[in-house]
Amino acid sequence: MSYPISNLDVHCIVENRDKIGEGAMWCPVERVVYWLDVPPPSVLHRFNPATERHDTWPMPEMITALAKRANGTLLIASHQGINVFDPATGKIERPMFPATAVMTVRLMLLAGSGWEP
Repeated sequence: MSYPISNLDVHCIVENRDKIGEGAMWCPVERVVYWLDVPPPSVLHRFNPATERHDTWPMPEMITALAKRANGTLLIASHQGINVFDPATGKIERPMFPATAVMTVRLMLLAGSGWEP
């Protein structure tokens, strides 16, 4: 499908039928875009525009935010806590429980605004 906007043509590159696809994040190291389909069952997506590869990972709970880590894993915020997800293996772990997670989410939001601890 093509949607003309001004003098540009916009094309749908992934027709995945998300309920609410949001939280898009470009990773300049991998040169891919990540995004979330938040409503349960939540899904994490990754798309590589160079290869047109679209990867998806169903999540065990509702996920609401993500951040890339230097080691290649992702921090994923959920209603149960903060999770570490490894896209290379598909493994998800929860190293933090909700009380710690609340502060970590606040720090993630501040980091997104340019604030550094």
